[in-house]
Amino acid sequence: MIRIIPSLLIYNNTLVKGVKFTNYKNAGNPVTTVLGYQSQKADEISLINLNHYKKEGDFDLKILKKISKVCNTPITFGGAVDSFTKVSQIFSSGADKVYISKYFYKNIKFIDKISSHYGSQSIVGGINLVKIDKDYKLLEDETKKLATRLASGPTNVYGNTKKLLYRSLDNEFEAQLQMEAEMFADCASKPNFKEGVTAFIEKRKACFKVE
Repeated sequence: MIRIIPSLLIYNNTLVKGVKFTNYKNAGNPVTTVLGYQSQKADEISLINLNHYKKEGDFDLKILKKISKVCNTPITFGGAVDSFTKVSQIFSSGADKVYISKYFYKNIKFIDKISSHYGSQSIVGGINLVKIDKDYKLLEDETKKLATRLASGPTNVYGNTKKLLYRSLDNEFEAQLQMEAEMFADCASKPNFKEGVTAFIEKRKACFKVE
């Protein structure tokens, strides 16, 4: 049997959409969107609070309470759920199920406690995977590896690259080229640039310093 379960991302109590977990843009009112899916006979509705993942502000369940008052469709709610207290608050606020990702496979006792108290049907487990070559690996583990690798690299270059990418969305072509030239000049003036070129010539691994 096919079941339709829309998954909605909430940020600052607003519905958002993003690309590859970044560049979130306002996508409307979450309450009216949920009611729209309910009218289209969705089997369940999943709500993920991104503020909780980003650890911004308190554990806010206002939007869940508001939606649960007007929605009869079963609701799954998640977002950095890492304690039984938060689980209890989620269910008290109107959710039918709780979505748990990292702790789903890292803390079995936590899952067992929820299952014993609310039933196994109340838990939705999420496993975030990333495909590297032909293998699937846990996103959290690979993120830590990438962060460690980036921290040992030329941080000034990474910062300038991010600025260029973000500004490219709004810049005219000539303005973007001018900005790129300025950023390149900035990078070339740093010791890490010389180290990178030298390491390339000497065919060795570069030893960058945090700038």
